[in-house]
Amino acid sequence: ADARLGFAQPAFARAFEPAVAAARACGIASLAVCHSHTCTSLGFFTEQIAAAGLIGLGVVPGQVRRIEGSARRRVPHMGWNRLDVLTDDPLLGGLGADAHAYFVHSYAVASAAHTLASTDYGSALAAIVRHRNFHGMQFHPERSAAVGARLLRNFLDS
Repeated sequence: ADARLGFAQPAFARAFEPAVAAARACGIASLAVCHSHTCTSLGFFTEQIAAAGLIGLGVVPGQVRRIEGSARRRVPHMGWNRLDVLTDDPLLGGLGADAHAYFVHSYAVASAAHTLASTDYGSALAAIVRHRNFHGMQFHPERSAAVGARLLRNFLDS
């Protein structure tokens, strides 16, 4: 996504700006999933990857960073990780204490004030965020079995 989408990123961002502005003005619930959550043109975060020239839509405070790999942590991170619920929120209703989601990503945002649930991949990463009417899931809910289905249902019901 980095260099491959970098050349098209400004056009994508401009295309979505009216929808984001309408969602802000009307309070329409919006959901970004996986890559959109962090670093492509649809990225919700205010501070994107400056080195790649990518700038997000600026709706959720946070800075996107590349995950640092190691012998024990491969990048991209691919696999099932536990969701650690940090705060009570209707979006998380019905999740069990051992909820896991399926992640495929090389970039992430550190767990911060708008994080509803985090996951650990060398450090606490924001797995689910919410800021006003904007929601983001760093993982793939559509690949996360019953947990993903529950989260999507909760979002639709909110």
